[in-house]
Amino acid sequence: MEIHIIGIVITTIFALFLILEYKKSRHYFKQFVEKQDEVIDNEGQYASLFENNHAVMLLINPETGRVVDANPAACSFYGYSRENIKEKRISDINLLSKEEIFQEMETAKAARRQYFIFKHQLFDGRVKDVEVYSGVIKIKGKKLLYSIVHDLTDKKRAEEKLRSAHSELQQIFDISADGMCVIDKDFNITRANKSFYMVTQRKSKEVYKQKCYEVFKNSYCYTPKCPLLQIVGGSKRVEHEIARCHVNEEKTYFHAVTVPFKDSKGEIIGMLKKIRDITDSKQAEAKINYMAYHDALTSLPNRIQFNIELSNAVKRCEKTKKQAAVVFIDLDGFKKVNDTYGHNFGDLVLQEAAKRFKHSVRKTDIVARFGGDEFLILIQDSSKSEVINMCERILNQFSGPLRIEEKEVRVTPSMGVSRYPKDCLTEEDLIRLADDAMYEAKQAGKNNYQFVVDSKFLYLEVKGEK
Repeated sequence: MEIHIIGIVITTIFALFLILEYKKSRHYFKQFVEKQDEVIDNEGQYASLFENNHAVMLLINPETGRVVDANPAACSFYGYSRENIKEKRISDINLLSKEEIFQEMETAKAARRQYFIFKHQLFDGRVKDVEVYSGVIKIKGKKLLYSIVHDLTDKKRAEEKLRSAHSELQQIFDISADGMCVIDKDFNITRANKSFYMVTQRKSKEVYKQKCYEVFKNSYCYTPKCPLLQIVGGSKRVEHEIARCHVNEEKTYFHAVTVPFKDSKGEIIGMLKKIRDITDSKQAEAKINYMAYHDALTSLPNRIQFNIELSNAVKRCEKTKKQAAVVFIDLDGFKKVNDTYGHNFGDLVLQEAAKRFKHSVRKTDIVARFGGDEFLILIQDSSKSEVINMCERILNQFSGPLRIEEKEVRVTPSMGVSRYPKDCLTEEDLIRLADDAMYEAKQAGKNNYQFVVDSKFLYLEVKGEK
């Protein structure tokens, strides 16, 4: 594959060389045409220019179409001797019909070009595409038509090789399952493969009209982290992730690898970017991560996530000198419901209880499932009165029976409350003391809440608390 690509590159460079040489030659022809009026008054100078020029030149009688003269370059090109070619009419050489010649002249006029493209036949029968610059010249008082002829064979062959090389490169480009594009130093996308359009969900017209940062719209754009700026700055390889947000707010994620794109001299002229859609793997990763930190039944944070949140809350309290509280909840009567109606129904009860807990707390508070029918609530930046109000809301949520699948069942919350830093200084002790306080609530008749007071448990009297 690498050898094949190298061969294509060499072919491309050679083809470009031939085309450049052709352009230089055509520029000379234009200069010659422009200087004819300057040289015809000096027949000796004109004869020297005509005879010694490497360009193919013909003098034609415009009335008869007969070739009046041909320079040595023309004789060599057509394969005739000078005497023989002077016996020819231009119609013997130009294979186009009168109608085709007229059409070509109209085409040239419309395109505002100073040359015509004809098919000329050589002495040996070969036919070549030629480019002909023609004009009127007066020699010894007689008007003649001069023609400067340039062989387009090498140019067309070079162009065909260039097209073929581009086609092969594009096929190699397109065979990649990854999206690939070339971006120049002005941030223009100059080339892209089919996979690029597929993964970015864009059409080629859209891509080529926009800058790369308009297509990707990522956070690193306009910053020193921009891959193009890093490549131009000397980086050999840049890897990063791209996140694109769609109209429906869904995100598509790509892994991108960027390397320098160089010309034949080895100078960086842009970058080659390869992108791969990693949305599925990112979503799977997010799902696994979510499952690791959330309860599968209720979708609440699990014990691991609660411990993380509690640790962060304790650190904030240390900085802000505010308080936090942990509420440990156990559902009274759940075992009876579970034994009576089965585990599936019991799961529905737990899900409903989780919803009611969520409805009772602030957005900044954390409700988590500890395990079984036990739940935890983290109340951040809270006074004692705010904790009391929340506990009352929870009791109100369970004041009546739960209606599930046309069945009415009754469960109630027994709650224990510990506070930081009043009751203890570690996260582990906060949960343990709240658990102990919850058992005090059960001992006090269930369906109530208890606070930790001097490591002893007293039934809370709401009246008078602040």
